Amino acid sequence: MEEIFKQAQSDPDVQYTAEDVEKWMEKIDDTQYNYLEGKTPDILETEKKQVLVGDTLLKPLAMYRLVNNLQELRLGRYCRWITGDQTLHGGGYLIKVSFLEKGVYLLCERLKKYKMQVKLDDTIFFQKMTAEEWVVVMANDYSSKQ
Repeated sequence: MEEIFKQAQSDPDVQYTAEDVEKWMEKIDDTQYNYLEGKTPDILETEKKQVLVGDTLLKPLAMYRLVNNLQELRLGRYCRWITGDQTLHGGGYLIKVSFLEKGVYLLCERLKKYKMQVKLDDTIFFQKMTAEEWVVVMANDYSSKQ
C-alpha cells in the first residue's frame, strides 16, 4: 500500500500538493466516483490478483484499476488490456465505446495517430487512475480503518 502511494506521488501524471487534495475533497461529487465506492488500495490489488496469472503484471498495472463493467469506463482515460494469451498490451486513450452485433468494442488511440479496437468480452481491461480517484480510494481506506 505504501509503495503504491509513493508511486502515485512520484508519477508525473498524478503530481499533487496538500492544497490540491483539499480542493479535490471539496469538489468530489459522490455520483462521479460511485464505481469506487468501498474500494481501497488492498481491494483494488486483490481484484487484479484474481484475474492475473502470477504476480509479474502487478507492477506495470500498479496505478491501474480493473474495469469490471461498462459503467466503470471513463472516456479519455489511458487504458491497458490483457488478451487471452496473458499478453499485457501497451494501451491507449479510450475514445469510443461501440455496441456492434459481435459485442462491445472499445476504440483506443495512441500517439494521436494509431487507433486500436479491442473487443471487451475477449480482454481483461484496466484504466489508469487519476489523482482524484486515488484521493477517493485513500479516503475509503482511511474511513474503513476508523
